[in-house]
Amino acid sequence: MKIKWKVDPVPTGRFRSFSTRAWPDAEYENGDTAAHIICEKEYVPADVRSGNYPPLTLRVAKWYTKEERGDRAAFEWMRFKRKFTTLKEAKQFAGEWLNRHPEYWPESLRNKPEPTPCPYCGKRWIHADNCKHPNWKRR
Repeated sequence: MKIKWKVDPVPTGRFRSFSTRAWPDAEYENGDTAAHIICEKEYVPADVRSGNYPPLTLRVAKWYTKEERGDRAAFEWMRFKRKFTTLKEAKQFAGEWLNRHPEYWPESLRNKPEPTPCPYCGKRWIHADNCKHPNWKRR
C-alpha cells in the first residue's frame, strides 16, 4: 500500500508568528490518515536538510472496522517507542511497517483486490482492460 506524505504549508497572514509548522503527515490513496511525525521543534526545511532537530516520534493510525469500533472513533493513534534520527528514516520505516500490517489500514482498503498485471509487459494496472499495451486485445 502506497502512502503519500504531505507537509503543512508555510504560515502566512497577519498573525503568522503565532503559528507553527507541523511535521509531515501521511495519507492513503483514498485520503484517509495513515501516519504522523512529531518533534519537539517546529518543522523548518533548512533544519531538516542540516539535520538540526531533536529525535522524531512516529505515530500510525489504527483503523477499526464497524464491528470493532462500537462507540469508539474510526481510528486511534499508536505511537512507536523507537525514536528516529532522520526524517527519511521515519518515513521509510512507516511505509514498510504499514505494508506489513494491513490490519491497520482503513476498512475500505483492506479488501481491495491486487492490481492485475498485463500478460504482455508485466506492468501492474488497476484493471487489465485499462492496459495501453499495443498487443493487448480489448474484450
